[in-house]
Amino acid sequence: MSDARRARARGRLSVRIGIAILGLVFFVTAVQGIALGLVFLDQMGSVREGLGNEGGALARLALAHGVDREALVREVGPLEHLQVAVYDASGAQIAASRAGEHVRTQLDASIQQRASALGGRPLYLTPLRPGAPTDFVVQLDEVGGQARFLSFYEDSAPRAFPSARSRVVVGAFVVAVLIALAISWVIARRVRIAIQTTERAVRRMASGDLSARLEETGDDELGQLVRDFNEMAEKLAGHVARLEREEERRKGLFAAFTHEINTPLTAVLGYLESLGMPEVDADPETRHRYVAVAFDQAQKLDALADDLTTLSRLDYDGIALERAPVDLRAIVQGEIDALTPRAAERRITLRIEGDEVVRDVDRARLGQVVRNLLDNAIRYGALGSEVRVRVAVEGERACIDVVDQGEGIPAEHLPLLGTPLHRVDPSRARSGPGGRGLGLAIARGLCKAHGGTLDITSTEGVGTTVRVQLPS
Repeated sequence: MSDARRARARGRLSVRIGIAILGLVFFVTAVQGIALGLVFLDQMGSVREGLGNEGGALARLALAHGVDREALVREVGPLEHLQVAVYDASGAQIAASRAGEHVRTQLDASIQQRASALGGRPLYLTPLRPGAPTDFVVQLDEVGGQARFLSFYEDSAPRAFPSARSRVVVGAFVVAVLIALAISWVIARRVRIAIQTTERAVRRMASGDLSARLEETGDDELGQLVRDFNEMAEKLAGHVARLEREEERRKGLFAAFTHEINTPLTAVLGYLESLGMPEVDADPETRHRYVAVAFDQAQKLDALADDLTTLSRLDYDGIALERAPVDLRAIVQGEIDALTPRAAERRITLRIEGDEVVRDVDRARLGQVVRNLLDNAIRYGALGSEVRVRVAVEGERACIDVVDQGEGIPAEHLPLLGTPLHRVDPSRARSGPGGRGLGLAIARGLCKAHGGTLDITSTEGVGTTVRVQLPS
C-alpha cells in the first residue's frame, strides 16, 4: 500500500470518526431536547389546568364574600409572579391583585365573546409551549355582584425554563461525550488490534513465513488495508517462488553448461598437449589431424559461447532487433539454399511453399530461427524424406511451418522442448550446430522478441511440425 493511499485511508478514517462523534452529540442533544419539550408540555398542561382551577376558585371565593380591591391585593398580591384581575360585564376592570404590564384594564370584546362561548372554562391567550406564561380569561356568571370575568397571568415557568433547559443541555452534552468516548475507545481498540495483527503477520513474513495472511474484516478502510496486505503477500510469495525456480533453473543450467563446455575443452587441451609429444611432432599427418580435431572442438566452444550469450540476452537484458519490411519467403529460401548441401548428405529434400509475405522483422534473427528449425528437421528427419516449409497468412498473423517426416517426439517431452540443454534422447551425439539442445530455446526466445510464438506438434512415427507465428 503506497504512502499516499495510507494517508488517504487515515484521513477518511479520521473524518468518519469525527463525523460519527459529532453526529452522536447532535443526536443525543436533539433527543434530550425533544424529550424535555414533551415532558415540559405535559407538565405545563397539568400545571396550567391546576392554576386555572385554583386561581379561578380563589377569585370566585374572594368575590363571593364581597372582597374589595384592597382585599384582593391582600390575599393574592403576595403570590410572586401571579396577577389576578376582575372585570364587569362591559369588560372594565373592577379590581386587580397587583399592577403590571400584563394586567389588562379593559377586556376586548372579542376576548369577552370567546370566554363567554366556553361556558366557564378558561380561555387561554398564550400557546402551550416550553417557556410560555399561563394567561387566561374565564367567565364568572355564577358569582354575584358586578364581576363577570376573571383574568389570570402567571409567569414562573418562563423564568425557570432557561435554567432547567441549560441543565438538560449540559447533561445531554455530558452523556453524548461519554458515549462518544466509549465509541472512540471501541474504534481505537479495533484499529489497535488490526495494527497488532498486521505487525505479527509482517514479522512472520520477515522471518520467512510467506503464508502469513490477514483475515478480511469488511469494506471500510481497515478492510481495504487487509486486502492490500494480502495482495502484497500473494505477489511477494509469487515473486519468491519464481526466484527460487529461477535459481534452481540457473543452477541446473550452470551444471549442464559446465558439462557441455568441459567436453570440447578437454578434447582441445588433450590434442594440444599431444602436439607437444616428440612422436606426434615428428609425424606431419598426425600433427595435422590433431590440429584439425582441436580446431573443430574450439569452433564448438565458440558456437556454445555465442549461444549462451544469446540466451542470456534473451532472458535478462533483452535483445535489440533491427526491424525492416522483409519478405519471409525470401528469408526461408536463403536458409534452405545454405542448408541444402547438408540435407543432401542425408538424402533429405528441402521444399518451400507459399507466396510472398512481408513483415517488419529482423532479417538476421528470424533467419537464425528458421536455420535452427531446419537444422533440427534435417538432423532428426528420416533418411531420404522431405522437409516442407510453408509460408502463409492466417488472419492477421504470418505463419512459417516447418514440417519433417522424422520419428516424431514422445508426448511427455513436448512441454519441455525449448528448455535449454533438454534433449529427447540424451545419448544423441553433440556434433554440429544445434546438438547442444539450445537451438529451440534460442528460436523460441527470438520469436517472443518479435512479439510472436513458437508452437510444436508431433506424432511419433509420422513427424513433427513447428509453427512460427508473427504479428502483423
